[in-house]
Amino acid sequence: MKQLIIILSGILLSATAGAQTLHDSTAYDKGLNMIATAQTVQDYEDAGHYFGGLSASLPKEWLAPLYTGLCYVLASFHETDGSLKDQFCDMAQVYLDTAETRNADESEVASVQAFLYQARIDVSPMERGLEYSHKADAEIKKAEADNPDDPRPYFLHAMNVYYTPKLFGGGDEKALPLFEAAAEKFKAFKPEMPFMPHWGEQQNLEMIEKCKEATGK
Repeated sequence: MKQLIIILSGILLSATAGAQTLHDSTAYDKGLNMIATAQTVQDYEDAGHYFGGLSASLPKEWLAPLYTGLCYVLASFHETDGSLKDQFCDMAQVYLDTAETRNADESEVASVQAFLYQARIDVSPMERGLEYSHKADAEIKKAEADNPDDPRPYFLHAMNVYYTPKLFGGGDEKALPLFEAAAEKFKAFKPEMPFMPHWGEQQNLEMIEKCKEATGK
């Protein structure tokens, strides 16, 4: 019986090795506040540096590298120079790969990966749209299959449609109802812990307004 208890304890420790607890809240709250208040490329880069340091100090946790990757994706979207946008995406990819090796939540990693591919499109939509929209779509489908309640894949699906040329069934008018449906998903979604991923809602609302302005609705 004693040996069985030891085996079961080992299995439990292995399963929770990369798990987050409420004790992590203090460390994550600072970085999340940096993201929430960020307005410039430098702001997002600073948040990325913070979470990168946290990732190094918490080598078993997947959330820190995931947030680091997200910061650099957001920095890419706010950057105007194409080569710098790609550099931020390259940095983000390194951290997303790290998160994946740490037994990360598949839906959340796939969502940020899809967002990264969309940032790649943003560098040169005409040249990259077809390749990276397919890659983003594959990650979105992966995220939806892993967790149908996660609102981020629905937001990202709407983004994919938004970036698709109108000639091929995309554009702001087609994307608007999808962004609105994603907004409902965000309203219903409750993260397991306060510092768990809840990004995307503000970006989704901004895209709704952008689509409404473009379509006159």
